[in-house]
Amino acid sequence: MTVSMTTALSEVQRMDADETPPRVLVFLLVAMLAMSGYVINEPAPTDLLFLPVALVALLTARSLSPVPIGPGALLGMVLFAACNLLSTLVAWELVHSLRFMVITFYLFGAAYCIAALVHRYGDAIVTPMFIGISIAALVTALIGILAHYHVLPNWQDYMRDASGIRIRSTFKDPNVFSPFLVSVVLWTFASGLERTPFGFARIVMATVYLIGILFSFSRGAYFNLGVTLIAFIALQVLVVRNPRVLKRLAVTIGLAAAIAVPSVVFVLAKSADVDYFVDRLSFQGYDSDRFGTHRYALTVAADHPFGIGAGEWKKPRFDRAMHNTYLRVLLETGWLGAVGFIMVFGSCLLTMLREVVARGKYAVNIAACLAVVVGILAESMVIDTLHWRHLFVFLGLGVGLAIRQSKLAESRPRFG
Repeated sequence: MTVSMTTALSEVQRMDADETPPRVLVFLLVAMLAMSGYVINEPAPTDLLFLPVALVALLTARSLSPVPIGPGALLGMVLFAACNLLSTLVAWELVHSLRFMVITFYLFGAAYCIAALVHRYGDAIVTPMFIGISIAALVTALIGILAHYHVLPNWQDYMRDASGIRIRSTFKDPNVFSPFLVSVVLWTFASGLERTPFGFARIVMATVYLIGILFSFSRGAYFNLGVTLIAFIALQVLVVRNPRVLKRLAVTIGLAAAIAVPSVVFVLAKSADVDYFVDRLSFQGYDSDRFGTHRYALTVAADHPFGIGAGEWKKPRFDRAMHNTYLRVLLETGWLGAVGFIMVFGSCLLTMLREVVARGKYAVNIAACLAVVVGILAESMVIDTLHWRHLFVFLGLGVGLAIRQSKLAESRPRFG
C-alpha cells in the first residue's frame, strides 16, 4: 500500500514538474515551426526539418513512446490509409498520386510526433513551440503587410496576382496564409489567459496578425476566425468556467476591443480597399460554379465508390478546384476512406473535448487547440485544407495535451 502510494506520488510529481527535453530537440522543433510560415511548394522547408526532429526524438529517452490515441482514431487511420493505397490502383497519374498520398501520411505522422512530444514534456515543449510558430506568423504577417503598402522590393511576389490587392505573403495562396494567422491569433489569445507577463505584447502581435488576415481578403479566413473565437469563448464560459481565466478573458476582450479592433478598422479606413472589402463579403459570381463543382463531385464519387486516387482531382482531368476537403477525400479515397478520415478527426475532437470538460491543468490550451481545429474543419467545407501544416500542428498539440492531462489525473493517488 505504502509502496504503491509512493509510486503514484512520484509519477504525479514527474508529470507535474515538466521533464526537460534535449536542447537539440527544442532547437530543431523551434526551427521547424519558425519555417512553417513559408509554404509555396511541397515539400516545404518546414517538412525537411521534420525528419531530424523525429530522429532526435526517437534517439533521446523514448521521446516518441507510444501515445494512446484511442481505438476510434487508430481504426480510422488504418481505414483511411488502406483506402488511399487501394485508390492508387486506378489513378491516372500514379507517381503524382503516390506523392500526394505520402505527403498526407507524413502530415498525420507529424501530428502524432507532436502529440508524443507534448505528452512527454508538457509545457517544456509547448512553450518553445509557441515561440517557433509565433516567429513564423510575425514574419509572414509583416512581409504581407509591407508588401501591401509596396514597401518591400519585388512586393508583387507576395501578392496573389497582378492587381496587387490580396496578400499571400510567403504562402501559395491568401486562403492558406490567412487561416494560418487565425490559428496563431487564437493561440496567442489563449496563452495570455494563463500568464500575465507581456500581455500588451500579445495584443500588439494579435493586431499584426489581424491586419494580415484583413488584407488577405479571404472570406474563408474571416469565417474561420469567427468560428474559432466563438468556439473558444464558448468553451471557456460554458465548460471550463475557471474564475481566474474568465476574469482575464474579460480583460483581454476589453483590450482587444480598445486596441486591436480599432487599429484594424483604422488601417482599413485609411486604405483604398474599403469598397473591395465590402465587395468581397458579398456573393461572388464564381460561387455558383463552386457549388456546381460540389454537385458534380458527388456524381463522380457515386460512380467510383473506391475512389479515383489520392491527389487525382486536378487539371487536366478536372478543370476546377474542389474547394471542399470532405468531398475531395470522398472522391479520391472512396466512401470508406471518407469514413476513416471522419473517424480520425472525430475521435481526436472527442479526446480534446473530454479533457476540456474535465477542467484539468491544460484545459484552457486544449480548448484553444480544439477551437482552432474546429475552425479549420468548418472552413474545410469551402476550401481544400488536407495539406495545411498548421491543422496537423494544432491537432497534435491538442491531442498531446489532452492525453497528458488524462494521464496526470489517472496517476494521482486516491485516498480512502
